[in-house]
Amino acid sequence: MPGYFTLRMQFGPHQDPDFVTEQLLELVRVAPVDEVMFFFFAEEQNDGHDTLERIQQWIDCSRPYRRALKEAGVETSLNPWHSVLHCGRHRTFKPGQKWTPMVGSKGAEEPPVVCFLDPDWQKYFFETLRMYAGEGFRVVWIDDDIRYHNHGDLHWGGCFCPLHVAEFNHRAHTNAAREEIVNACLQPGTPHPWREIWMEMWQETILSFLNDCRLILEKGNTKMGLMSSAMEAHGAEGRRWEEWWDVFGGGRPPVHRPHFWGYENALGTTLINAVAMLDQNRSIHPNEIESGPEIENFTYGQWRKSFRQIAAQMSVAHILGSTNLNISLFDFMGNWFDDEPERAVFLKNIRPNMDWLADTFPMTMKSVGVGVPWHQDMGRATHTTKGES
Repeated sequence: MPGYFTLRMQFGPHQDPDFVTEQLLELVRVAPVDEVMFFFFAEEQNDGHDTLERIQQWIDCSRPYRRALKEAGVETSLNPWHSVLHCGRHRTFKPGQKWTPMVGSKGAEEPPVVCFLDPDWQKYFFETLRMYAGEGFRVVWIDDDIRYHNHGDLHWGGCFCPLHVAEFNHRAHTNAAREEIVNACLQPGTPHPWREIWMEMWQETILSFLNDCRLILEKGNTKMGLMSSAMEAHGAEGRRWEEWWDVFGGGRPPVHRPHFWGYENALGTTLINAVAMLDQNRSIHPNEIESGPEIENFTYGQWRKSFRQIAAQMSVAHILGSTNLNISLFDFMGNWFDDEPERAVFLKNIRPNMDWLADTFPMTMKSVGVGVPWHQDMGRATHTTKGES
């Protein structure tokens, strides 16, 4: 089957919807676009967890150009930029957001990065999903901040807040403090039995939360998409992938945006890393899946990453078994497309090549050659040497 082009971009409530509509319709007239993935409160337009009133403004202001795209035969999807948040960046909780912050293994906090077990935050997040589910998006994406690692200054991750400590003690039938749990999980040599309990707790609580998220979105006939990070990081958190696919698919093929190439021009010697990342993801994908790696480009345009390297990135993605391409060519600040009109022409010229590659390298193909033995329970079983991570 042919390829599928999704363009990732953002327009804020401060912009004229009529002018945005005009720009978008001209873009899709030139470029062979199947879908536009809109961002809400991304990058510089993120100041923490937005209020429900502010979120409604984003929805209302974007509705005219989303409807115009639908009428033009172009699907829309949504990537809200906040779930628990990636890091603080000097943001704060807003008035009334008295939520439990995420806590690192050494006790550090990173407000407004929030613990996803906080019941009041969950009510807020579920309500945002209900708002999105009624808007006709094909997919609403759960961003890759729903993870165990890489949250600002929290050392090797979180969450070790009182909510998680209490949940662990309930499961382990003990009364341990955070420091005791961390030391046990990192014990050098043979893993302490608590590590398995901790990782099982992480998986079960996060998947229970995500299953509730999917049920809300399904009521609006909207799919829930998974953004993921590097496979070695998810391996360290003990992620069991078949359980994740069950939750995200809900009986249907799941939708995935695997981690891929870097943000800017890079040496050709780094190509093997991108190949390895996609091949690792294929090894854990179910037979039926919508897989669209991010064709990243930051801070956007061919002066940051050449069209030649973008084309190479798109080609490798299809050769390594991708059904979709999630393409970042347009900035998140809403600058006009005609600032660099070559982008639309590039997409038009490259589309026949991408369709040919998609047909030539279907998802049923498997890579062959030298492999690396791996098991998703290695995080539970690996022996640490220093007891630090």
